[in-house]
Amino acid sequence: MSANLAAQQDSAVHGQVALAGVSKRFVTRGRGRGTELQALADVSFVVEPSEFVSLLGPSGCGKTTVLRMVAGLLRPDTGRVQVANRTVTRPGPDRAVVFQNAALLPWLDVQGNVAFGMRLLKWPSARIKEQTRHYISLVGLEGFEHHLPSELSGGMQQRVGLARALAVDPKILLMDEPFGALDEITRRQMQNELLRIWSAARKTSLFVTHSVDEAVMLSDRILIMGARPGRILVDLPVELPRPRDRDVEESVEFIALRREVWRWLDTRS
Repeated sequence: MSANLAAQQDSAVHGQVALAGVSKRFVTRGRGRGTELQALADVSFVVEPSEFVSLLGPSGCGKTTVLRMVAGLLRPDTGRVQVANRTVTRPGPDRAVVFQNAALLPWLDVQGNVAFGMRLLKWPSARIKEQTRHYISLVGLEGFEHHLPSELSGGMQQRVGLARALAVDPKILLMDEPFGALDEITRRQMQNELLRIWSAARKTSLFVTHSVDEAVMLSDRILIMGARPGRILVDLPVELPRPRDRDVEESVEFIALRREVWRWLDTRS
């Protein structure tokens, strides 16, 4: 294979996520012997570079398990999880995770939390300073650089978590119900912010949610998972124009897609 062809192929999968025939079991320990729980069964899908794809399904269907396997925090029992054509075996700087709880370090201010991952990676101090400033601005927290997490609202804490994840310049952004603990007003505000930030950064994004409206509003595609053992029921494209604002929620297309998503969720099969 020529160097040029290899470079083209590598570019074509830069930021791509691919799962093929993934299954996962857990053993729960109780009184007596353990009980085996089949969490996932034959899960296969691809997230293309710069796509925003949501995993949507009932509680306990394995959405977070899928995300944790892409992050390298869990390994499949069978099947393959790949990022950029390389099998995932451990966490890496090419993937960043935003959790439902922002998990900020309470003794560090906003600036320190955003810079934390870059310092772990031993980036040059000048680049850390530049990236920290850029992403604090991107998430709209200028003026709060020296505030501690305890001095921030829940939505502001999630912005810090998002900035920290983006600052290490990952290929893949993994989000596990990042707005699930927020009140509805703040949640909608954060969805608007994420739309704006994603449009600017265009990171490959895999987003776990149990909110139908959130999935339709944010995504390029929605992967609907069935009840345990989790599997992909359908891959629905979201053919709504970008950039999106709240007016799109009143469109015929949005309403029709939301109805279609609920039809699949109601099957629970």
